[in-house]
Amino acid sequence: MRKILFFLTLTAAAVLAGCQEKSETEAVPELRLGFTGDFILAPEGGDTSFVYTLESPAADGKLKVSAPESETWLGECKVADNSTVTFTVEPNETDAERSAEITLTYFYGEGSIVECGFMAVQSPVPAGPDDPDDPDEPWTGPVPDVIMVDMSVPAEGGLYKLLYYIAEPVPGAKLYMTCSDAWWVSDVVCDTVNSEISFRVAPNDGERRTFSITLTYVYGPGQETSATAEIAQSASASEGPDYEWDMVKMMGEYMGNKKTYTDVHVYYTYMSNITFDAPDDYLSGSCSYDVEIYGPEPLDPDILLPVGGTYEYGTTYMMNTFNITYRDAFGDWYYFNSGTMTLGYDEEGNMLMDILATDEDGMIHHVTYAGPANYVDIREE
Repeated sequence: MRKILFFLTLTAAAVLAGCQEKSETEAVPELRLGFTGDFILAPEGGDTSFVYTLESPAADGKLKVSAPESETWLGECKVADNSTVTFTVEPNETDAERSAEITLTYFYGEGSIVECGFMAVQSPVPAGPDDPDDPDEPWTGPVPDVIMVDMSVPAEGGLYKLLYYIAEPVPGAKLYMTCSDAWWVSDVVCDTVNSEISFRVAPNDGERRTFSITLTYVYGPGQETSATAEIAQSASASEGPDYEWDMVKMMGEYMGNKKTYTDVHVYYTYMSNITFDAPDDYLSGSCSYDVEIYGPEPLDPDILLPVGGTYEYGTTYMMNTFNITYRDAFGDWYYFNSGTMTLGYDEEGNMLMDILATDEDGMIHHVTYAGPANYVDIREE
């Protein structure tokens, strides 16, 4: 037996891509989901949403969203005009993962239907203190702290990740996430294993807009600490990046893992649009980028090059992330909130670096470098 979560008459819709029903003609409606694979729910539950696309809608079409009636931990769904389905999820206080199949069914014409479904999966809430309500068991060790920073995303929208860090973590503590109400944000998931929050942002064709994410860390009875990060989306999609640089010179320094005390190795990379003789040699009128790459140890212990791959922006020493700063021709420094870097090498050993990053003012920088790469070993300094 299935429970009907919502029933809505639809006239038009358009959003993202996912699964679909094959059509025999172009006029047959098609349902698509705004994500692929299972839909991962936060263990702590709360408000969540997903998006869908309905192509070639019928004038008399109706959409039904349903789930097994036995899954009472799933709340009532609501379908918004912007092709977003929102619903609430109860915390998973069990000791096992649970899942439910959610089905979108579009009825049109005389008995015709199109279906699209997915599995919603929720892990159990991590175990907390044995008795958090016992006033005789407060935490008396170092006070923990939640660290995360504000972030800017471009108007084009997409899937992004916000990194966070728990300083002085407490065994058995619980982490809770809340978000401000924003229809243009969906698929917000807190990954406690990798200490990151992923979320999807719709394209913005209007003014600059913001929403916030708050993490609350409960480590004892009546003991908690929290932090809030504001996510700002630029006002409108630009025709291209605000800054486009093809750097002509780079020089690097390899620090190994003496600074991280983990498997994460640090590579300092200095790039400029004007040649220079030493790192930090910022010439008058030059534009420079300093990139700190956090990755695995070099594949060749004699060459000491960072391993190729995709790196996401981050300010802490986490594997496969990078940090970046920009110095303009006037000597002013700019700092960043998000970005992606791809790194590779050609057959001659030249480094191929491509960075697309958004600074704190919402300006998009596209930085490339293709040329010789050399990292000086400074581990003994």
